[in-house]
Amino acid sequence: MVPQRISDLTTLALKDGVMTFRERQVIEEEGIRLGMEASELKNYLDEAIRSRISQESKDTLQACPGCGGQIPLLSKQCQYCGHTFGKVAANIYKVREGDEAAQIIEQENADTEANRKNISNCPNCGAPYPLISNICGHCHHVLHEPNYDPLNVDRLIKRIRKCISSANKSVPTLGELLKKNWFLYLTILNLMLYAVVAHYFGIAWTLLAMIVLFIVQVWFLGDKILKSTSNQVENRDRQFYLAQTRFQMLSSEVSVLYGNHPEMSGLISHLSTVLEAVSGKRNSTRKRVLIINTVLVVISVGLLIGLLMLLSNH
Repeated sequence: MVPQRISDLTTLALKDGVMTFRERQVIEEEGIRLGMEASELKNYLDEAIRSRISQESKDTLQACPGCGGQIPLLSKQCQYCGHTFGKVAANIYKVREGDEAAQIIEQENADTEANRKNISNCPNCGAPYPLISNICGHCHHVLHEPNYDPLNVDRLIKRIRKCISSANKSVPTLGELLKKNWFLYLTILNLMLYAVVAHYFGIAWTLLAMIVLFIVQVWFLGDKILKSTSNQVENRDRQFYLAQTRFQMLSSEVSVLYGNHPEMSGLISHLSTVLEAVSGKRNSTRKRVLIINTVLVVISVGLLIGLLMLLSNH
């Protein structure tokens, strides 16, 4: 039976997916002190390491543990042997004050992480690693940033998908654009009403109807309609222009970090296609509104001329 103490220290040591010589030495000393057989302890540690590697996420692996092949950038499975890269559960072991063995292991974890961040040579071919790019210029090995790193590819993908979702929501509806021109339609309606009043009741009643309708419609209706529809259209316009800005930023980031990597280039190409389609839909909707407004303006001019002719006859 493996003591809980050894299990806790092993979990802590494998938190970063690596067991250094110093970490193993500390655990073996603790195990012998607790009365474990050397062979039993060795077998336990070897099995713990194998189990941990099989669960390892691709962010900290240099090669597939199943076949030694290149770690994929986006896929969760090895393209050569089908090995599935896991996601290791968060370590819950807390180092107590005065626990010298655990403190040594924690320091080893910190040193391992520092070495990962300060990598200077490609772990696959040994060539000098580029200063910024996450792709080796010699063998095209992909350097995976840890999950918590802002440059982690999964975080980058989430930002790209968020940009796509935002762009798709930035197309104003025909109704929203028509409501924004409420004053034009209200004017046309009023002209029709004024023409009827002038024809049947004369100039005095027409002037009175103009004053009353203007106060009622603009004061009680216009302000509410203008605010609600303008905000909707402005928000969608803001979403679209923000998506365009993010596209430029993401394109530059992908170009710097991953160059012409086919998977990342495909995502950026998809985002570009979405933005072009959204821009086409926005322009198409606005053209339809322009045609409707043009027709209505022609109608309103005709009504105005007819109203003036009626007033001149009286």
